[in-house]
Amino acid sequence: MKKYYLISLLIFILLISVIEIKTYLIRDSIRLFLFDNVSHHKSCKDLPSKNKVLEVLIQNEEDIKKIIKEASQSESITIENTDDYVYIGNGVIWFESGTECESFDTTDISIGYQTSKQRKIIQKHLEKGSFKDIPVRLTNY
Repeated sequence: MKKYYLISLLIFILLISVIEIKTYLIRDSIRLFLFDNVSHHKSCKDLPSKNKVLEVLIQNEEDIKKIIKEASQSESITIENTDDYVYIGNGVIWFESGTECESFDTTDISIGYQTSKQRKIIQKHLEKGSFKDIPVRLTNY
């Protein structure tokens, strides 16, 4: 009986491990419910070029401003635009080019916010976890 219990437990652990590797279910649950963050799970080589991300942020500045105004209830927005970085935000909510994959010269869009209510408003404007086909990381600061 003890042997059957041990084998069942090992099979259960193996099954949970396979599900986690394929779906990120446990990690995503911890990120969302504990930290209120959402990740896209793309590797650096699968992300778009930094130039494409900067171009999308600049071209969609007005759409981003509308999202920020809706989510933060604030009209004040700052824009910083250099050759290799874009920031559009108001200190409460912001969109910026990510910096995690510099060795590949690829990046994503990092969106910062302060409450889960703001995250939900932002997510309404995203298409399957991306903004204009650019993967997005949502981070509660």
